Amino acid sequence: MPQQRQKLLGCRPTLAADDTLLSSVTFPAGGALLMGAPDAVLAREEAVAAAAPPVVDDLDDLDVETLVELCEHPDVVGKLGRRIAASKHHPQNPPREGKKLLVLDGVRCAY
Repeated sequence: MPQQRQKLLGCRPTLAADDTLLSSVTFPAGGALLMGAPDAVLAREEAVAAAAPPVVDDLDDLDVETLVELCEHPDVVGKLGRRIAASKHHPQNPPREGKKLLVLDGVRCAY
């Protein structure tokens, strides 16, 4: 694996600079991890990606009226209402005084 593709994890950045010899680094008790990717693996992944079919961007073809009808469908509205009623709010940080920003974790609340 080429040196420029290697990353030493588990050491403080000041101790594991690019020009530091491994013999001079004091590793933590749990050890360290060397991460990287050989050129052969990267070349194989690039070949697979090049052979894959092209991505079809069909988002522009969506019919807005159909989407609006779907959003107003009683089943969808009912499912969303039940999901909102069943969800629990767990604030991670208290709101800051005088700030008007609301951030919701859409992944967790949309299921």
